[in-house]
Amino acid sequence: TLSFLGGAVGGVFLGRIADIRGRKLALLLSALIFSTSVILTSKISSIYELYACWFTVGFGANAENGISYAVVVELLKKSRGIVGGVIQGLYFIGMILDVITLSFVSFWRAYMAVVGALSLVVSVLGIMLIPETVSTKSETHKLHEIFKGTLLPITLLGTIIVAAAFMYTIPIATLIPSVLRSGNVIALDAVGFISFAAAGFISDRINRLKSIMAFAALGAVSSIISIAFGIGLVQAILLYTGTGYFSFIGVMISELYPIRLRGTGSNFAFIIGRILGGIGPSIVALAFAGNLQVGIGTFALGSSFMAIISSIFL
Repeated sequence: TLSFLGGAVGGVFLGRIADIRGRKLALLLSALIFSTSVILTSKISSIYELYACWFTVGFGANAENGISYAVVVELLKKSRGIVGGVIQGLYFIGMILDVITLSFVSFWRAYMAVVGALSLVVSVLGIMLIPETVSTKSETHKLHEIFKGTLLPITLLGTIIVAAAFMYTIPIATLIPSVLRSGNVIALDAVGFISFAAAGFISDRINRLKSIMAFAALGAVSSIISIAFGIGLVQAILLYTGTGYFSFIGVMISELYPIRLRGTGSNFAFIIGRILGGIGPSIVALAFAGNLQVGIGTFALGSSFMAIISSIFL
């Protein structure tokens, strides 16, 4: 929860830096904040230090994620959807790598230190290879412009779509492994990654909004089946597949903003989603303590309809 709340703050702050001072500087700051915070977690001595570290982990990691979509849009003319889908799908690959790394480094302090150090090295080396896509000498727009004129509906409806994606995906990815209790975590994460890549590819071939509606419709049907019959492996696979539209919404939102508001606007559209993504699993668990499977399905169903309706009007 705290990492998503940190991401809501860090996304806008570092997204603004990305628009004013350049993408590479903002990405480097994001990577340094995230990786250093993970390393510091290995040294904590109280729960409050853990809270602080995890907030700053999200502050850096989520901002890096948001800014990367602006870079994809500015570097590529084609295949933005599938590239964005693969980037976002690394969320699932990361969870698979977590399981594998933990099997070799079982002591949690050493695990945090290793993960933080590796993240720092890989991120910095990768960012150094990326060309700068924004001139710091070009005109800078004011933050309030994302709430004016033609950008206002983009900001409002984009926020709803992003919020729906978080509300659908995060509870599913967080809670379903606990519901199944059958060791299928890696298989489901693989399904999630494939779905993200496939959805990004499809969005490149057809209208992105139509792709959102198609995957959200699949999510709605999967949710109804899960509410009616419970969540087994087949239902879980369907629900994970329905997460696909989350893969390219970062690219889509970035495409809708002018270049000098792209980092700020796209990260602002993610604020509510990051907050709801952070608290979503807790809400489901508390509101549906007696039947978590129904809770997951109900939450996912409402989120799917939110995505479909807001896509119609965007």
